Formats: sequence, C-alpha cells, structure tokens
Amino acid sequence: MKSKQLIISLFAAASLFLAACSADETDLGLELQDPTTSYAGQRFTLTADYAMSVRDDSLSTTGYSLGVVGNYSDTAFGSVSSVLYTQVALPNITGITFDEQTVIDSVVLYFVTGGFFPTKADGYDLHFDVFQLAEAVNSDSNYVATDELPATTTSLYSATQHYTMADSIIALRLNDNILPLLQGTHTEDAFLASMKGLRVSIDPATSTPCMVTVNWLATNTCMRVYYHYESAPDDSLTYELHTGAATHFTHFSHNYAGTTLGSDSVAGTSRLYLDPLGGYNVKVSFASAIENFHNQHPYATVHYAEMLLPLAADSDANRPDRILALRYAADGSVVSVTDMMDTYLYAGYDGGFDTVRNCYRLRLTTQVQGLLREGTDLGLLLTLNSRRHAAQRAIVNGPATADPIRLEIVYTE
Repeated sequence: MKSKQLIISLFAAASLFLAACSADETDLGLELQDPTTSYAGQRFTLTADYAMSVRDDSLSTTGYSLGVVGNYSDTAFGSVSSVLYTQVALPNITGITFDEQTVIDSVVLYFVTGGFFPTKADGYDLHFDVFQLAEAVNSDSNYVATDELPATTTSLYSATQHYTMADSIIALRLNDNILPLLQGTHTEDAFLASMKGLRVSIDPATSTPCMVTVNWLATNTCMRVYYHYESAPDDSLTYELHTGAATHFTHFSHNYAGTTLGSDSVAGTSRLYLDPLGGYNVKVSFASAIENFHNQHPYATVHYAEMLLPLAADSDANRPDRILALRYAADGSVVSVTDMMDTYLYAGYDGGFDTVRNCYRLRLTTQVQGLLREGTDLGLLLTLNSRRHAAQRAIVNGPATADPIRLEIVYTE
C-alpha cells in the first residue's frame, strides 16, 4: 500500500513540474526589477535649466482628513507652529437639550493621532490650550494656511500631559467653562452660532518640540458629553458632538530668521527646499534641454522617463513619504501630471524614496513624451504629498551639484 501511494505522489509531482514548464509567461517578479531595464533603447540625461524653492502660503487646509498641531524648529528651515480650528456641531438636525434636570459630569475633547514628529523614545510633554472662538468657523469658506480666527478669553482647557509615540488618542477633559455653552435647548444652526468653534494649540514655551498629526475622519475624533439625569443618578449617558466631521482647517506660521529662506522664491542651484505646512515647494524647468533634444531627435519615442531627486547630505533622515509633481499650464496655473494619476505597476517609482540610490524617483514617461512633442517645458512644481499634515521635510540637490536633480530617459527613434 505504501509503495502504491509513493508512485501516485511521484506522478502528481511530475505532472505539476511539466505544467509549470509549459505555462505561459507571467508578470511574476516584475515588481522586483528596475523598470528602466524593461526597455532596449538609448539612454539620455536631461539637466535642469533652473530650479528654485517657492512659497506655498496659499495652501488650502479646509476639510482635509488629516491635520497637525504643535511646534518644531531646526537650523535649515527655522521654526513652524500649527494651530487647529474646528466647529463643534450637533450630530443631527433634531437639536439638543440639556435642561435643569440634566447633570453634566464631564466633557472631553478627543483627537485620534496619526503620529508624532520627531521620533522621541522617551515621549513628549505637551501643554494643550483650547479656547472658544470669538468668530464662527464658516462652513462656506475655504481657509488657507495663513488664515486664522480670533479667540475669546474663555479658556476651555490648559494643562500639560505626557504622551508617548504609542499613544493613539489625545483626551482633553474640558473645564466648567464649557457648561454654559451646552446647557439649554439648541437647534442645529443656533448651536453652531453660539458655540462658534474651538482653537486648539500647543504652547511652545512649556512643551516638548513636537508636531502631532490628527485624524479628523476617525470616529473617535469628537467631543463627548458624559451626563446623567437627577432622577437616575446611576445611569451614565453619553452625547457625541462632531468636530472632525464638522468644518475645520489648520493655520501654519513660519519663522525663517537665521536661515536662507524667507522670500517668495529662493534660487536653488545647489539646494532645493521642500518645506511642508505652507512652507516651500520646488519649481524646476528643463526647457533648454527639452528643446535641444527635440531638435536633435524630433521623432524620438520615449519608453521610460523618470525624475531623480537626490537628497542633500544634511537632509533629515526622517523623510517625507512621497513627492508629487504638477505641471505649469500656459495660463500659469498648475495641473496634474498624467503619470502621477495613473496606477503604477512599479510601486516606489511614483515619487517614493529609493534607499539604494538615496533619491526620490518620479516616473514621468507620458509627461516627458508630451514635452518632446511640443519642444518646450513650462516647468514642474514639486510638492510633498504630506504637506498639510506632517512636518517631515527634505533638502534636494540643485542642478549645479555633483549629483543633481535630473530627468533620465530611455528612447528609440
């Protein structure tokens, strides 16, 4: 019996081997190779005519899923602070009533965190301040990075707590100043008008330098009212008010004293600054290189093109996750680059960081082919994917360095 089973097993294994040998070619393992090796063609490098760092202070921050609060500084980028503004809204249109029979036990403002920057093993002492706004957050307004709203002198929270990188929720128990804003009967619109909103910040003088990313869309980012009725003191009830699901925006403030930054644009022959939170983007143009290549190779077909963004030696090791590219249109506006909207087979070449080559790599095949057909380049704008909610920044080598920002293409003609 054992001998018969062995023969059957060997026959099955042989069948699988033959099937594997005769199977059609598949894409298995393609993601392990550099995509530029997939094309048999000539290689060419295009160097930039110019590159500069340009201010990003008109950055919209209204209604995004992630925000950030805190303070940070370094010698290259100066200091930055971030403040949260949010409505406090009812969860439905039926209104809310906290009458004289209602006892409010506590009110807690919760933020689900998306991470702390910089990395600090022993954690952070953070002094949060929460104030009621003097002016309501307008649901119809598009607030940008430089916008802010006046706050009242009514402090709803002011205390220091210790947090670690493992903490996923920040809970701020508000003081009794919140009670008059809740008590009574309110309709949806009347409540928004009377509450107006909250200003949330971290005091730089009494806190560890830290930027905290906030997940606005998380269910537990909210304000919860814990209460009971006098007639049933043992019944603990909860009423949840919207903050993350309401209108919110973020204000950023930069101080570039003592750095090379500060003006609307900064020449980038040797260093280019990608500074998040309304700081700096990078504008780069390959116009002369594109025109010269077009004149020499008017019928070239580009099979692969990528932009390489090598990091400067003193760029922070805690890097941004991804760099995006936008292109300038004839009217001066910036629009999406087709390549950056596509779904990529080769994850990591769409603006991600290549640890082997110490650079960011952006696949721009369609974009470069279009430029070569036109024979000109109006420029690209490079931005950080996380520029609205994370403080990670990067310094890229300029076009005059030994390992410069550049376009590498593979083409045939």
